[in-house]
Amino acid sequence: MKPAMRTVGLTAMASALFLFGGCGGGGDDAAGDTGTMRVAMLANYGGVTAPTLRAGDALLATCPTEVPTTDTPQYEAGLDCDNDGGEIAYLTPQGFTVALKRLTFFKEGGEAVEFLPPTDTLAQSQRVELTAPVELQPIPIPAGFYTHVRAEIYYFEITLPLYGSNQTIRVYMSDDDFAAEGSLGHHQGDIVLVNADGTEMGWIPVDDPWTTDYLQQLVGGDGASIVRPGSDDGETGHQRGHFGNADLWDQELFQQGNDRDVFILEAQLPFDLTPGTEQTATFTFNVANTWFWEDFDGSGTFNPCDGGTTLDACDGTAEWAPLFHPPQVTVD
Repeated sequence: MKPAMRTVGLTAMASALFLFGGCGGGGDDAAGDTGTMRVAMLANYGGVTAPTLRAGDALLATCPTEVPTTDTPQYEAGLDCDNDGGEIAYLTPQGFTVALKRLTFFKEGGEAVEFLPPTDTLAQSQRVELTAPVELQPIPIPAGFYTHVRAEIYYFEITLPLYGSNQTIRVYMSDDDFAAEGSLGHHQGDIVLVNADGTEMGWIPVDDPWTTDYLQQLVGGDGASIVRPGSDDGETGHQRGHFGNADLWDQELFQQGNDRDVFILEAQLPFDLTPGTEQTATFTFNVANTWFWEDFDGSGTFNPCDGGTTLDACDGTAEWAPLFHPPQVTVD
């Protein structure tokens, strides 16, 4: 069986990172003067007819002349470009959560201003559930001209229907399987099922149903006991999980040494904060139609390894992936 898909959707993030907008201009920073910084986050579950790899990209409505080896999320729903019997399909998650370890704004000249102060470990990340818009606690920060923003992301979660009921899936973007992180056993690209109170139930298997009877469990206190289909990280030696797209994880931004592997997003974000005023940075995550799979049984639902002649996520050519789009960020 071919390993689960390492999607091109993640690869696109490396060049796109954040989409941004805002107000520019210069500004002198008067010593001791501050303004108020607000951060709002929301998830867009609708108003988008199809996912895009980057802003402005349109999905292809026809298959290429040369038959590709796999279907990918650059094509519209309903196509079967690789001629394996599974039609490309998308669905919109019913919930979205992101866990932030750190959120930093940078001033002109390089001074870092922490909005979310760095935690000691990834496991202490702030979990932001975006079933409805959320505003993080506003803080006073030094006035002046700011140039860019950086976020460290531990994982994201989505809720989607599996086997007739809703199930939350957590996708790890950062690796916590280091002594300084508590050796918690998660590698980049790992996918686990999470119950209603946020407790992990286990790692999804490679070629079995995604139910509690088949979930993999951690043995021995590190991640070596988990069977993963991804590539190995050249620095840490850790094998990546289902979502372990080597084209993304092997880039220079993620070359952080043999004892750290944190997912980082950066973007230019120019804005001027004058003393006594406030600015709001709004992070909008597009989650509409961000579950991609090949629908072999024509059910319109994702049924991983659920029997039949050809199997969603388990057939030898079956492709699937969560598509994590970088948020659009505006400042006003």
